[in-house]
Amino acid sequence: MPRWMICCALLTAHLAAPIAVAGETAKEDAPNEYERLLERQARAIVTIKYVLKTEYDGGVDEEEMESTGVIIDPSGLVLCSNMSMAGSRFFEALGMRSLATRTRVLLDDASEELDARIVAQDKELDLVWLRINNADGKKFPSVDFERAARSRPGERLLTIVRLDKFFDRAAVVHEGRLAGILHKPRELLAPGSGLDGEAGLPVFNVRGEIVGVFVTQMPDAEDHDSDPDGLIDTMEVFILPAEAAIKATKRALAADKGG
Repeated sequence: MPRWMICCALLTAHLAAPIAVAGETAKEDAPNEYERLLERQARAIVTIKYVLKTEYDGGVDEEEMESTGVIIDPSGLVLCSNMSMAGSRFFEALGMRSLATRTRVLLDDASEELDARIVAQDKELDLVWLRINNADGKKFPSVDFERAARSRPGERLLTIVRLDKFFDRAAVVHEGRLAGILHKPRELLAPGSGLDGEAGLPVFNVRGEIVGVFVTQMPDAEDHDSDPDGLIDTMEVFILPAEAAIKATKRALAADKGG
């Protein structure tokens, strides 16, 4: 082989090697599914601080509590679980009345606590809506439930969970699969093992599209008249499809506006 051809071959190999390594490095540095989800959606997952006021035959108790919710509109509309905040059906079945007072929303960066108020609730669906007060036209990071995706059994699903205050309420991802679809008492998605989330938190597919929101479901108290304490054994956490959550939001806000 002529000497000039050998030199060209060596030069080509020398130049090609760094390109291959650079390609592998770029691939490794590309955000993965978890990183993309956290980057796009974690700021909309907020901590809700409130005082839970519970009334019962023996008197009244007040306790400082925390829950988690999701901002679903840039104007400061927050969706979370009714079970933890506003008149739980379980408490009512036991002859108790509960309501969240002195409600504040703690944003992702924990820079400030914003006063908020309950504007609507749906006990059957386990949803409650809060409105951040005095937003003054500010636009908050939010999850767009209108851009919802359907999910099938076996599909990988993700949710974002905030850890305890001790861990600076860091956002982490939990993953599992859709275990099945229920049709009574309404359409609900059954989360499989690993997909652990707090009621009120959104659920996404691996593309980052909203699939639904975790809710607590339980039978009517009349079904447990003889054993109201047994209601707690029947409570289960399912995923309410995003389309149903959007319809409920529109109904609840229209009723609140009309009232």
